[in-house]
Amino acid sequence: EIYTLSLHDALPISSARSTLAALRHSADIDYAALITDDGRIFAEYRSPDFSRPSLPPLAGSQLEQTWERGRHVTIAERIIFQGKPEGVIYIVANLRELAARAGHYLLIAAVILGICLIVALVGSLKFRKVLAGPVEELAETAWAVAHKRDYSVRAKPSSEHDELDVLTEAFNEMLSQIQQQETRLRAAHD
Repeated sequence: EIYTLSLHDALPISSARSTLAALRHSADIDYAALITDDGRIFAEYRSPDFSRPSLPPLAGSQLEQTWERGRHVTIAERIIFQGKPEGVIYIVANLRELAARAGHYLLIAAVILGICLIVALVGSLKFRKVLAGPVEELAETAWAVAHKRDYSVRAKPSSEHDELDVLTEAFNEMLSQIQQQETRLRAAHD
């Protein structure tokens, strides 16, 4: 209803005041004012313990503007009546609720991140046991063959019957063939 009022009429002052006074039910609004084009305060609302702020002017052709100051945001919007500017409505809102909500969201995100990290750690430990265990076993067998020239050692296949088992069986088969060739060479040499 504020937009239909002419700020030059005496009658709508009480209506404008009651409209702005309804803002007391919003904990986020600390101040609101209707300012005439000549700079007079037509009506205002101020929450308890909030002093009247300095309101920056809205440039001539500008219809709206937003300013941030500390923990408050000021919104100004020009009131146009019958195609002519009548004044500006200013609303000053505090950001306490928004900051509290952001804190809650940050806490929720931190908890979710923590849970994801724990799940990832448990998953990586399980993955390491399943994947890296057989690979380490195969690497130890290869090291023993390379450094000790012991072709009798064999890598133990896992119980998973997967690609690593195929690799382990192929490696063991290769060791068997090398061991047989080594035995034949020794027998031929002796």
